[in-house]
Amino acid sequence: MTTSPFLSVVIPTYNRLPQLRQCLDALYRQVYPLSDCEIIVVDNGSTDDTGHFLAEMKPPSGVTLLTLREPKRGPAAARNTGIRHARGHVVLITGDDIIAAPDLLEQHATWHRRSPDERVVVLGLTTWTPDKPITPFMRWLENGGPQYKFWAIADRQNVFYGHFYTSNASAKRSFLLASGLFDEDFPYASHEDTELAFRMAQRGMRMVYNERAVGYHDHYTSLKDALRRMEKVGETEGLYRLKVCDEAPGAGLVRPASSESLLRRAGGQLKFSLWLLVGRAAERWAILPGVYSYLLERAHIAGLRRWTMQYATASEQKRRKRPSP
Repeated sequence: MTTSPFLSVVIPTYNRLPQLRQCLDALYRQVYPLSDCEIIVVDNGSTDDTGHFLAEMKPPSGVTLLTLREPKRGPAAARNTGIRHARGHVVLITGDDIIAAPDLLEQHATWHRRSPDERVVVLGLTTWTPDKPITPFMRWLENGGPQYKFWAIADRQNVFYGHFYTSNASAKRSFLLASGLFDEDFPYASHEDTELAFRMAQRGMRMVYNERAVGYHDHYTSLKDALRRMEKVGETEGLYRLKVCDEAPGAGLVRPASSESLLRRAGGQLKFSLWLLVGRAAERWAILPGVYSYLLERAHIAGLRRWTMQYATASEQKRRKRPSP
């Protein structure tokens, strides 16, 4: 009879083979006994050499590695697949671009052994890898900006559910299943973790922050990358509000434009274009919080407006198709 491991590590991946190699190499070098854990990689429809690499890879002796492949359905679906296949008592969710510190698994496992309550969730620290260039813009992103918000955690023993970041977080598998897993309606890696955490909080979740459980983020991020990301955050925020608050956000985001509002919008677009030039010129050598915050918030609003327009259009189409009484 095979003994189930205490810890299962779930890694969704999509077209990031170089980062995935580093991620797995770091997990193979953990101080935690690898005989007491399993690593599950879910290939979410990669079109690079990820599938071939996983099919041919032979993990080190003593390492239990399960590789799964599925069509591209998004990170929420990939994580759910990994969790359903997990045999561990505790599931650690991380990313394919996260390089685990040598004691990452030990830090998570120790917390859960000390806290057998099913509802205890452990949040680890995610920070930029020191082995790659870190621009001033990237430093601002994680220290005052919207890239995670560890700096805003007020109580490390009872963390607000909005800080449930799936780059480095663990929970009892039974609690994840009882909470309904990730909502696969979310197409991107944005708000799907917060929405699940909201449901876990309703079931009595207590999340603790262990900053000694460190995962290094190997993901160079430019201002252009962050703007694209924030548009997706805006889109998924609309879906999140609809599910959590049962209301469509952005009343007033979609309405006929008056000549005055068009002039205002044109002026706003000019300001955005000018500040974008400043931000792109400065991101490698200066921290300009006001500029970066303005640009990212504009991108966020653009994404939310896009989702709201799509939702309004879909709702109107449904209304027209509804048979008359």
